[in-house]
Amino acid sequence: IFEAKLKQDDGFTPLRKLFAGENYRLLFSHLLSLTGDQILSELNKNIFPFYASILTKASKVVSGNLPTKMQDQLVLMEEVFANSNFTNNVKGGVIAEVIGLVNEIGEKWILKTDLLGDAIESSLSETGGNKELGLFRTPDHIRKMMVEMVDPNFTDTIFDPACGTAGFLFNAYEYVIEKAQKTRKFPVEHIANQFYRTGLSGVEYQGRIRKLAAVNMYIRGLNPHNIDQGDSLKMYDSSRDGASKSVVIANPPFGAERDQPAYPNVWEDYSKESETTILFVKLMFDLLKKGGRCAVVVSEGLLTWGQNSACALRKMLLNEANLKAIISLPQGVFVSKNGQGAKTSILYFEKGEPTDFVWYYK
Repeated sequence: IFEAKLKQDDGFTPLRKLFAGENYRLLFSHLLSLTGDQILSELNKNIFPFYASILTKASKVVSGNLPTKMQDQLVLMEEVFANSNFTNNVKGGVIAEVIGLVNEIGEKWILKTDLLGDAIESSLSETGGNKELGLFRTPDHIRKMMVEMVDPNFTDTIFDPACGTAGFLFNAYEYVIEKAQKTRKFPVEHIANQFYRTGLSGVEYQGRIRKLAAVNMYIRGLNPHNIDQGDSLKMYDSSRDGASKSVVIANPPFGAERDQPAYPNVWEDYSKESETTILFVKLMFDLLKKGGRCAVVVSEGLLTWGQNSACALRKMLLNEANLKAIISLPQGVFVSKNGQGAKTSILYFEKGEPTDFVWYYK
């Protein structure tokens, strides 16, 4: 991905000096000429250490200050490659085959497609996902539909509290850009810069997937450091985060194990609620500003569960928000190795005004 940008992005032209002369060996494309065992040795001894300090090296070949976006991306690369190495358990032949397959992917396609997310989705489908984390990836067409529902723009603060590989966030970004191109209404520079710095953000629980999300942001020229790692429920602080977002969009984990026995910071009255779907929807409601929009995938049981917390949440969505739509998704949208996954629905609501009419669609 970095090498594709190095070739195609004029902003990266100064960095080409890093790979002049014998330093061409530090390009991943050079590995195509090596055997499997040579690849492992080259990665561990030369390539990983080089990219783990690439920001320092770049500052020596670029005159003046590094552009903000380039600096963000190089910091991300250092984070990804720091302390990286392949152990003796990794077979050189497998690495060589993987590099060969990646090389067959068109450079334009690799920069415009959720390649990493597709790879994770394939992995989750074959392994059944992660039951303890309730982790399933949202198919592309479902994400795009939900983004159209919330209809984001350059002035929005868009947040995903369970962002996975950041699919919702870059779909929202693409939607905003396409809308501006169609209407020919582009923001002034300071609004565009603010959107890059703070307009799109998310939290991902798993460290490895959080890195993939950051790389996905990097591919699209977005700020990769807007993806935090941790438990969104645990991290929520009402004094800091309450009513701070204008758009919240997510497919949060349902039926997942919790990190702690109670979350009084999310809902004091039902702090020990065991169903994470309920806690996440309550979190998303509280994150929204008045007039903010939310589209969320939920376990369909939320519509009928009889426990007090579920009843209180449904009452909240009807009385303190305009619950505009409930869309029942087909059983097969989420698939695991054990067959079809949980039955789900999409809720779309706007915070502030009571519900007048709910559109149901199956």
